[in-house]
Amino acid sequence: GRLDHAFASYQLLTTTCENEAELLAAKIESLNRQRREITKDATSKAVDDIMALASTPPILLTHQEGLSPGVSGLVASRLVDEFYRPSVVMAIDGDLVRASARSIKEFNMIAALSKCADLFIKFGGHDQAAGFLMDRHNLPTFGQRITMIAEDMLQGLQLQPTIQIDAHVPLDAMKGNTFRWLNILEP
Repeated sequence: GRLDHAFASYQLLTTTCENEAELLAAKIESLNRQRREITKDATSKAVDDIMALASTPPILLTHQEGLSPGVSGLVASRLVDEFYRPSVVMAIDGDLVRASARSIKEFNMIAALSKCADLFIKFGGHDQAAGFLMDRHNLPTFGQRITMIAEDMLQGLQLQPTIQIDAHVPLDAMKGNTFRWLNILEP
């Protein structure tokens, strides 16, 4: 559904004809390869744009003409993973900007976007992922405002990813029945 309508996936799951299933599977795989390539290229461009900055800003904002809105969320997620900053990736299509935003636990994305609601045609999401549609002429104002909001919300915080460890398990505890039980859980 990121590059084309998701109906082909539904058809693949419901067809009883082997030939039709093969054709649909090939189409879906082709779209998936395209999506991976588009995502890789868009991520590379966004990373290059960010690396060209003098310093890493509190929120990463990037926009690209003609970017498929279906991959903007994937690019935003990759930027969060790479830089550990909230990220907004905007696809510009004529006079409209369609954006996907991803965040870190220290930054409530929907609360931040709510402070910019007057700039949007529509927006929605939750604290870690959101999106919006706005007129292109609002882009500079949005950039300034969301950056100020991020500076305020993230001021004084050490922005580093953390790993939550539920338990420390010594290696010798992972043998015998425990090892066999864990193997049963594998995909």
